[in-house]
Amino acid sequence: MIPLVRVPSHTHEWVTWALDAGAGGIVIPHTETVDQVKASIAAARFPPHGHRSYAPFAVINGVQDSAPEGKSWLDVASEHCAVIPQIESRKGVENLEEIMQVPGVDAIMIGFIDLGLDLGLDKKDEMAAATERIHSLAK
Repeated sequence: MIPLVRVPSHTHEWVTWALDAGAGGIVIPHTETVDQVKASIAAARFPPHGHRSYAPFAVINGVQDSAPEGKSWLDVASEHCAVIPQIESRKGVENLEEIMQVPGVDAIMIGFIDLGLDLGLDKKDEMAAATERIHSLAK
């Protein structure tokens, strides 16, 4: 089982804090733009694929720092960290296709209640259209 953490925001400090504490992946709430996704992915990856900082307290030497030949444990950590944007608004749905194409996005989560609130609870047709768009893009 991989521990996922839904961080409070998509800022660098929350992303790295959750990963340094042991999360195997992060859910980024209220994602609306490609730039937000790219910044979250960069915060989750060590250089040269991102700008996550090394936290010596986050690794148990001799246990968690092993890696296949030709790779460092930093490479392995960067490759095996799930980044999952959560779409919860009209703007997020409008940008969903582009968000899904960003390298490093491992899955998409839809916050249907918040999405319904953003679209308007009385706008059933808009919610149905948004749901259909999400499903068609996910195929």
